[in-house]
Amino acid sequence: MRTPQRVHPGLHIVIATKDRRNDLLACLGSLPGQTLLPASIIIVDASAPFGDEAEVYQYAAAPLSVHYARARRKGSASQRNQGFAMAPADAQFVSLLDDDVILDPDYLAELVAMLESRPVIAGVGGWITNPQRASGERWMFWFLRLFLIYGRQPGALLPSGFNTPMFVGETDAPFRTDCLEGGNSCLRFSVMRDIFFDTNYERFGGYAYAEDVDYSYTLGKYGELWINPCARMIHNVSSSGRADDLRIGIVQVWNRALFVRKHLPGIFHRICYLWAMLGIMLLNIGMIALGRSPRRLLGNIVGLTLVLTGTAFPQEAHSNAPGS
Repeated sequence: MRTPQRVHPGLHIVIATKDRRNDLLACLGSLPGQTLLPASIIIVDASAPFGDEAEVYQYAAAPLSVHYARARRKGSASQRNQGFAMAPADAQFVSLLDDDVILDPDYLAELVAMLESRPVIAGVGGWITNPQRASGERWMFWFLRLFLIYGRQPGALLPSGFNTPMFVGETDAPFRTDCLEGGNSCLRFSVMRDIFFDTNYERFGGYAYAEDVDYSYTLGKYGELWINPCARMIHNVSSSGRADDLRIGIVQVWNRALFVRKHLPGIFHRICYLWAMLGIMLLNIGMIALGRSPRRLLGNIVGLTLVLTGTAFPQEAHSNAPGS
């Protein structure tokens, strides 16, 4: 029997979006079917304007309440910070969703139930049922482990500054993690209200990478982080609104170095980071052999040059505060 729907007055959803109108409409269409309904959906949009966005998105999510705002600054970190500021002062939980996900009916109910059952939990992530997997997965897994890009424990932070993806295996039991995904989580507002995404991760053309690792790892210093496999979603991985290979190659290197610089001081972690970067570059060389453009590898070289010279780093270590 289907669980009766109810509205949680302290639950709010924040969605940062850019140039994914159809994906966002599909995402919003899955929200009214939740067994636990949010009090509001906050959309921060960096897309080229159509003129009727607020009305269209409200209609897609009806009867739920949608608060729509144009992004003051392009980038998922900045847009999520703007969404946080729009959440009401009496909010209890904020769910961060990507704009290209489809939620199972119990997704929000499962995440909120964990947060309500254990006050020590600061954030909970759900389970992606269609994770992207590389071809030749077995040998690739061992290659990534060799270069400290993956580890044994899903979600665990490695000494290189990388974290093992949540979905390398299958499980039905909730488990603790070091990090959460930015577009697949629900956070306790009383803990996260003073923690903001570091906008330095958008430094290269607004494309953020590893900003959610930085944010959630910071959040984890104030409370436990968990993954609940019963909160399930489909991630459609939209091809719209993504950066070109050159920019991706740069941020693969520079953004991860920023994380290590902020959270993992010491020569050991820097050596582990450089070892992982060698693995990333070897992977991209292999992808060139399979027909990919060399621009991502070129981006890696540009990023590594910036890291080794230190010319593109902020002058001081940044806290996770507004505008940092």
